[in-house]
Amino acid sequence: MACASISQEGNRYCTPCKSEEVNQHSDIYCMDCEAFFCQDCFKFHMKVPTLAKHTILKNEDINIWKDIPYKCNKHGQRFDYYCVEHSELCCQVCVSLQHRQCEKLEYIPEVCQKQKLETNELREKTNESLKGMDFEERTLKEKVELNDKSKADSECKVTDFRHKMTTLLDKLETHARVAIEERYLSNKKSLEDMELYVKRMKDYLIGLEKRLTSEISDKQNLAYISHKLGIKRVTELEQTLSSIKMSLPEMRYKFAVDTSLEKYVKQVDTIGRIEANTYRNVLLSSESIDTGETVNTGSGIKPKRNCRK
Repeated sequence: MACASISQEGNRYCTPCKSEEVNQHSDIYCMDCEAFFCQDCFKFHMKVPTLAKHTILKNEDINIWKDIPYKCNKHGQRFDYYCVEHSELCCQVCVSLQHRQCEKLEYIPEVCQKQKLETNELREKTNESLKGMDFEERTLKEKVELNDKSKADSECKVTDFRHKMTTLLDKLETHARVAIEERYLSNKKSLEDMELYVKRMKDYLIGLEKRLTSEISDKQNLAYISHKLGIKRVTELEQTLSSIKMSLPEMRYKFAVDTSLEKYVKQVDTIGRIEANTYRNVLLSSESIDTGETVNTGSGIKPKRNCRK
């Protein structure tokens, strides 16, 4: 390809001069010779009749046309024909070897004048396409911004939902701990009441034992009364103690987790789902993303909101 040897603008040096180890800046390029020329060498180039017919690029034209394939990669000759049947550019060798039977061969130099009109039409179409590309670029930029905003908003919703679930779980945990504390305090009071009663019962029995084992020669009437009252009182104390023991709650207890919540969480793969809104050359506000309603907001994207930390 002819443009393969074209260097960057800052490194354009005359090819004939460079062969003489002289770096002479050049703004002229011959597509046929695939060479740069300074002004002096170009004058000589144009004096040769066969070279004068070459296609010359100057200054900015080099950058504009440098990517146009000018020569056949296979045969090294310039393209002089266009095969309409095969939609291919052809050199003289291509025509001789591969397109001899083709009826619609256009000789490029002859069709150039006709091509001018078609080029104008193509230029207009290209301008319209460029305007369309500008619009597409703006639309894509808006879509990129909207995509970024949708991601940020969605992640904020996930974070907010996580905080909400944490709050609910904290509340449930508090209820569970309150229930445990209430059971603990209730058991503790029952044990303290029983401990107090056992102490009182023990004190009474100790006193009764002392009275029954002391000298009663001169206190027989008191011993008799104490004996009769002791029989009744001991029976009452034993019955009361038995009743208290029967009403005493079970001290061995544990917290039984409600597995329904855990089972439900294990059944789901995600805490939500992605809902897509139809994008028809309009932008969606954060409210429309939340509600699924399409709102035309012009060309602006609402700023990202901050998630809860």
